[in-house]
Amino acid sequence: MKLTDFVIYNGKKYRITDKLFGVYNRALRYGDGFFESVISFYDNVPFWGYHYTRIKEAFSDYEMETEDFLRSNYFLNELDRLRKSNKFFGRVYSRISFFREGSGKYLPGDDVKVSYLIEQKFLGQGGFKLNKKGLVVDVFSEYKKPVNKWSAYKKISAELIVIASMYASKNNFDDVLILNEKGNIIESTNSNVFCLSKSGVVYTPSLNSGCVKGVMRSVVLELLRKKGFKVVETDNFLMDHIREADELFLTNAVTGIKWVKAMGQKRFLKDLSLSLVRMLNEMYVK
Repeated sequence: MKLTDFVIYNGKKYRITDKLFGVYNRALRYGDGFFESVISFYDNVPFWGYHYTRIKEAFSDYEMETEDFLRSNYFLNELDRLRKSNKFFGRVYSRISFFREGSGKYLPGDDVKVSYLIEQKFLGQGGFKLNKKGLVVDVFSEYKKPVNKWSAYKKISAELIVIASMYASKNNFDDVLILNEKGNIIESTNSNVFCLSKSGVVYTPSLNSGCVKGVMRSVVLELLRKKGFKVVETDNFLMDHIREADELFLTNAVTGIKWVKAMGQKRFLKDLSLSLVRMLNEMYVK
């Protein structure tokens, strides 16, 4: 995996070693912003419509004054310009961070403007691949995620996810499932959660439960319905759903689908996960 040599900051290209921010940067001091994770295959950005919709919704919910750069084609061109500068020819992960800059403390000053930063990683060749070794996961219950309209976005301030990831690493889990303030399962540290019941119904936490409004979540919901599955988006995704499931899998826009092998003493299959990965590659990877 090759890291970016160049980044784009407010429309200008910089080397990764260049100084971009001062100590009063609001993203650094207050975590005042959000980010979007985007996958591309050469110049093909297959899910851009979902990403762009979520970016616009986040600007509205965070009450960020938008500049002229908030145009769909503008960002597509910026992603491709940076990819070519980095000489990334294949599968590329791009992170677009949006944050306020200017004066003020918790309350932004009158001079605050919205900035953006794009960075990339080269992930290799080919399309989406199902993980060969199934994940081992557990539940992280010490720190619960609040439920509100901002729960849908990936925040620059990611304290919960950092602490949960440290817990997973310390206890030799590949990932952990996050709970909301009501104690219901809503997502993992970096993915949405799905399970296939023995009766053939697919369950996933609803957006009302506080999970991230994942791009791959939306895509997988469409694929499942095309395949004829009954899908239930539930406000109360519980351990009972997992105990009674044949499959448990995680989704995000960068890795696609990851199947879970084990949670405690429970073991899971991967047939549906494999089928969905094939559909993703057939429909979206060019």
